[in-house]
Amino acid sequence: PILRESSRIKGMACWSGQTSLDTRVIGSWCGPYVLQFSYFNGAVFGLPADSMSTPTAYAMMEMASPYQHVTADDPPAWMYYSIVDTPTNSSQAIHHINYGKRLKMKMDTFGIESTVLDPTYTSGVTDAAVAFFYRVLNTTGVEENKTGKPTGFILEQNYPNPFNPETVISYVLPASNHVTLTVYDMLGNTVNQLVNGRQSAGKHTLSFSGKNLASGVYYYTLNYNGNSISKKMALIK
Repeated sequence: PILRESSRIKGMACWSGQTSLDTRVIGSWCGPYVLQFSYFNGAVFGLPADSMSTPTAYAMMEMASPYQHVTADDPPAWMYYSIVDTPTNSSQAIHHINYGKRLKMKMDTFGIESTVLDPTYTSGVTDAAVAFFYRVLNTTGVEENKTGKPTGFILEQNYPNPFNPETVISYVLPASNHVTLTVYDMLGNTVNQLVNGRQSAGKHTLSFSGKNLASGVYYYTLNYNGNSISKKMALIK
């Protein structure tokens, strides 16, 4: 299962996020009001307020600061901030755009993609975030051309899921080719090969029965033209 499903983050998006909690630097980033925010009374770190200027506290701040952990193999980041003017209170300061700008500056030094939007962006912030995730999570190579037709292959999530004892699996092929669709158990053992042969372009749908299987999580993998997609499904009896 570990070989079939990666836990590696593909992208990060945030609204008004704090890219550092290090009190030694954020005052110069966002102004003195930021240090008045309740984060820095010690409670968020489980420390008394009078221990916030100690090596122990600084070490915890660094561990909690994304800015401190940027490496060249990190995924792209998308950020939106609504506070762009000089802060006049701690709430504005803790959500200030300079948090995003500072993280972007560091990511730029590693050549990592990053985007920071502010209220001057008028095309729809949520739509922009969705488009970002659609792009970075699209690991199957599935794209759409101007006609809306898929240019890659698609494996849909089975329905219903969880299921008992039958479920439906659908997939889309952009062109005729040899296809296999195989179900595996959690240990990687083949449970059933549902398809093994050449199929035409278009959408294909079939039923899978877990009548003779034990309850648990199973994986189904579609292989097409040298590429594969896997999804998991849960059988609950």
